[in-house]
Amino acid sequence: DQDDVNGAGPTAAADEDLIEKEWVDKAKKVVAETRNDPHAQDLAIGRLQADYLKKRYGKTIVLPKEG
Repeated sequence: DQDDVNGAGPTAAADEDLIEKEWVDKAKKVVAETRNDPHAQDLAIGRLQADYLKKRYGKTIVLPKEG
């Protein structure tokens, strides 16, 4: 399908595919707080993603050591 080649995603998401507003707000806050430090932003987003996956799906993500 041509849309798949161009990276276009589905036009709708099932309820179980939606990210709760709370998580979106947390991500926006992290981006705003770290906008001048890409490295810190990358680490903070990684921690937020790991936390989300743990709480939503019970998946434990091992994060690289910081420093």
